[in-house]
Amino acid sequence: MPNKRLGHRFGEWAVIYGASETIGKAYAEELARQGICIILVSQESVSDTAQAISATHRVDTIGIVADFSQGHVACKPVKDALRDKDIGFLVNCLDESLGNSPNFTGLSEDQLWNEINRNIAATTLLTHLVLPGMVEKRRGAVVNISSGACYRPSPNKAALSAFTAYVDNFSRALHHEYGHQGIFVQSLMPFQVSPEGASAGGWLKPQSDVYVRHAISTLGISHRTTGYWPHTLQFRLLQSMPEWIWVLRCLPGAVRTLCIPLVTPLGPSSIKKKIFFIRFTFPLDYSIQKDFQLRSFLGLSVCQR
Repeated sequence: MPNKRLGHRFGEWAVIYGASETIGKAYAEELARQGICIILVSQESVSDTAQAISATHRVDTIGIVADFSQGHVACKPVKDALRDKDIGFLVNCLDESLGNSPNFTGLSEDQLWNEINRNIAATTLLTHLVLPGMVEKRRGAVVNISSGACYRPSPNKAALSAFTAYVDNFSRALHHEYGHQGIFVQSLMPFQVSPEGASAGGWLKPQSDVYVRHAISTLGISHRTTGYWPHTLQFRLLQSMPEWIWVLRCLPGAVRTLCIPLVTPLGPSSIKKKIFFIRFTFPLDYSIQKDFQLRSFLGLSVCQR
């Protein structure tokens, strides 16, 4: 049976941008399951998804095609769809297709403009369209979904790394600006999630429907969260990790293999002791250019305790 509590608390309609993404689609499905009517906004046609959600959960759904590279023209159909509706939710989901790009210079200008419009322009403009109605009613929830990796810069994913940081900081700033007016703004930062129906990759990589049920339970509670407690463990580890370790993880495999064999044969307990020693020996901005000195250091017996 539909759960009407979310609708009473925030509003009867949800605007979902990024329903073609795994988490965005699962978020739309879960809100619909709880009785929330859905407006799907995308650069591509989402009529099939809208019809499927409506048939499955028996809620009203609307699909809108909006290309935000066209500026004001893209906003008009969204404004028309919002008119006279009790919009309680706005969910913006980052397009992570850039995560498969080889490197920054390998992207064409058209690709970059497209991704800027999909992620920065769409998130910003949709929030600007929906937020005034929420402020007027003094209730509503804005959920901006980026990535847990927003905390660190990721080589070979420079544009995506910047987009996630923008979405996170944009959300946090809006929380401080509009939280006292009854608007709940959340920066949602997931790590890896499996599509619904696919085999889950263990408890650290849940299926999208499982992840979203956990994430929705944090609405009204946490303004900046991974939405899923195993992902929170990952995020805390990322926060405590020196940046050079994270960067080594993101560099091409040929670079990583030079360093990893020097560490892995030492055994788990020795590794922990050595990493502990390094963390307190080098500053957080330790230069990767000193890789040869690092390898020499790892070979010393001073850490064998």
